Amino acid sequence: MTTLLAENSADAHEQVNRMFGTLAIANTDANLTLTDVQAQYGALLFTGATTGSIDIIFPAEARIWHVKNDTGNAIVLKKSGGTGYTQTNNTWVTVCYNSDAADIEQITAAL
Repeated sequence: MTTLLAENSADAHEQVNRMFGTLAIANTDANLTLTDVQAQYGALLFTGATTGSIDIIFPAEARIWHVKNDTGNAIVLKKSGGTGYTQTNNTWVTVCYNSDAADIEQITAAL
């Protein structure tokens, strides 16, 4: 998916907010597949009390995301059908979709 700024200034403003903004997503114990709109945000904050590890499914598009895990448990950041990257609780990490590996990969150390 290629992100182009909309011709309408209000739509362009919203797109810029998504690219550089942070989206907080309250999780449950169910796996989550990101919507196209959710995946447009540059930073994702996962919250909510989970009782075990859950999968966060990212779209297979060339993107970089900064991800914070505040769920209380590990989360697995991956592409559908992939093995992905397991992120521990209370950490920030930068990940990307790697088309060569066909999965989500960590590109910075967890902070």
